[in-house]
Amino acid sequence: INDSQQKFGSPIKNACNNLNIQVTYTDPSLDIVNRGSQVPLHSISIKVKSGSSTTPYECDSLDISPGQTATIDNINDKCGAPSEGTVVSIVPILKDDDGENYYCDKNEITDF
Repeated sequence: INDSQQKFGSPIKNACNNLNIQVTYTDPSLDIVNRGSQVPLHSISIKVKSGSSTTPYECDSLDISPGQTATIDNINDKCGAPSEGTVVSIVPILKDDDGENYYCDKNEITDF
């Protein structure tokens, strides 16, 4: 993790702390609501359990602005994960001021 990454001129981890997203997972669809007032959600990484292993998969750009909702049908296909796998967690991804991805690992969602 690069502590020099910035969002809105401040360390990007501060933007992660200001995230307020709600996730509902009903296999195979995922609903994401960005309830925050400032921070757009660029994308997500899903962790998928298949057999005895858990593997992260980064989804394509979602770009969910504050106040918006997105529904992703067939989430495993959208993110390149095996269709028989089960989504066990979601990590929000922001874009920093330079356009680089930043994974908000401390905001990992496991309860949905």
